Amino acid sequence: NPDKHAEIQSLIKQVGQEVYRFVKKSVIPVRIPIEECPDSLLSLPSQDGKIVLTDWADESASDSIREYAWRNYYRHDSKKEALLHNLLKKRHKLAQATGYKNYAERVLQGSMAGSAAAVKEFLDETHEQLRPAARDEMYEMEKFKYQHSKFWYNRGWEVRGVSRSRIADHVVIPC
Repeated sequence: NPDKHAEIQSLIKQVGQEVYRFVKKSVIPVRIPIEECPDSLLSLPSQDGKIVLTDWADESASDSIREYAWRNYYRHDSKKEALLHNLLKKRHKLAQATGYKNYAERVLQGSMAGSAAAVKEFLDETHEQLRPAARDEMYEMEKFKYQHSKFWYNRGWEVRGVSRSRIADHVVIPC
């Protein structure tokens, strides 16, 4: 059916455009006027009187820079959420136009995973098996954090930094 073929081609194009828009918007740096920034951020790159904050800031050795990045770069963004929601709707519409129940079933057909149900089962089993180790790791990170700063918990922006510090304390490089 030529009409169905044209509809599917149009949907494929729309999904591609939505993916492009989402990716493009999701990596935009946050620009903060220098006068609104705490002193700890003044060493960061600036342009046109604004500090340029990108995802690399959560790798900083500075706790205050990691916190600021976490609170400002990774904040909820309703525009990004709307783009993602639109992308998901278009993918679902494409899947249904091609005879699938949903996008997951369409993508997984013929793959090693087999089906969305098989993927869900695998993820559920993996989650259950890894949960105790993840809980233990978080406890060890909190204990490490407390020993080094007297905070008993890891704030959101600290998890990667504390984890790296813990690993660095335990890594032995053979000579």
